[in-house]
Amino acid sequence: MGKSATVLGREIGNTGREMNVLLHRYGYLTGEPGAYSLTDKGMKYGTQEDHDRGNVGSLHYYRQWTTTTWSDESLAALLNELIRSLTTT
Repeated sequence: MGKSATVLGREIGNTGREMNVLLHRYGYLTGEPGAYSLTDKGMKYGTQEDHDRGNVGSLHYYRQWTTTTWSDESLAALLNELIRSLTTT
């Protein structure tokens, strides 16, 4: 089972929002908050699943959303990139 950005963030003392910023900055996500998509790089570590609920014919009672989950290896890969970027500057 994968981990959300919130769960990944807790492991290093960040919020889910802060984790998404890092994942975006290092090329795992593209888009903007609320509408992120996985990049080719991100697809190596994460999966996205679309969900919906309600009556398709009703705008008020039909909801769609996408969840992104990350593998256990994703945090290590991101942290390695972060460390590399700090040591090369």
